[in-house]
Amino acid sequence: MPTATSPTPGSTTIASQVLLNLARLTALSVEGVSRMGATPSQFKQWARPKQALEGVQVKTEGDIVNLDIYVILKTMSTCAR
Repeated sequence: MPTATSPTPGSTTIASQVLLNLARLTALSVEGVSRMGATPSQFKQWARPKQALEGVQVKTEGDIVNLDIYVILKTMSTCAR
């Protein structure tokens, strides 16, 4: 338990797989989303990055995290942007 004199932690580390799962589950909870789509790397299995999950790719550069999310929409539906 931190005390008044102990330093405040300066960073939080989240496993890539956890981040991928959170992004996937959040995307699937959006009204109008039917299912996850294939990422471009899933079309090229030989070039598939390690950090990909069905419909989600994560790219990190230093402290910056970018997520690419691919979804298949239900027909005749509107999704919030």
